[in-house]
Amino acid sequence: MKGNMKHAIQEFFRKHGYEIHRYQDAFRNQQKLLAGVDAPVIFDAGAHHGCISTLYCDLFPKPAIYAFEPYPDSFAVLKKRTASSGNIHAYNLALSNRCGMAEFNVNPSSATNSLLPTDPIAPQIWGEGLLETCGKISVETTTVDEFGRAHNIDHIHLLKLDVQGAEPLVLEGARQYCRAGKIDVIYTEIITMPSYSGRMELHEFLTMLHEYGFCLYNFYNFFMCNGRVKQMDAIFTRNGFREPRLDRI
Repeated sequence: MKGNMKHAIQEFFRKHGYEIHRYQDAFRNQQKLLAGVDAPVIFDAGAHHGCISTLYCDLFPKPAIYAFEPYPDSFAVLKKRTASSGNIHAYNLALSNRCGMAEFNVNPSSATNSLLPTDPIAPQIWGEGLLETCGKISVETTTVDEFGRAHNIDHIHLLKLDVQGAEPLVLEGARQYCRAGKIDVIYTEIITMPSYSGRMELHEFLTMLHEYGFCLYNFYNFFMCNGRVKQMDAIFTRNGFREPRLDRI
């Protein structure tokens, strides 16, 4: 009886142009997409305090996680949190589009620090006391391409990006790996309303990923402002990547 009811509901909505899916969890989907990989290589760009890096240790049995955090205070927390893990390798670096030193904007909330300056109207979108820059420091930068070569990393199974509007810079620095098919899955934050100056618009970001050989898998975790999307997460998979079938209702 339960199965017949579910089927009837599905058919009703399909006739009206809708499909019903289970709630999609971004991390569960990443786990499923890489289910056939015993020891995935994961780059965590913008690791902050290491919450996502430690989560990946729970999701995958034998991951090799390279966690990048440029802000010294956040890096200290990251190092302490991951000190006992043999799977997480923490680096006090910012992934970007070039190697060297760069100016880094420090904000009231360390999670909002960025290589990009804050947009003047960001407080109207996110509220006061979050994004207003209160200092600037110099941080060391590297690229995915250069770091991968230096550490003899032939393939990256998952590239996680949460670098507050600087995601396109990281992708520019991963151009060679992307175009050589050496990155399988990208999980990224996407900011769609004014937050950081120089932020790439959504259509430009999607075009960039397409040109680098990736297609959209799904969107997740929408944050809204007056009915508009101001931020979301997304998974992209490499063209030709064999995706396992995820559960649907």
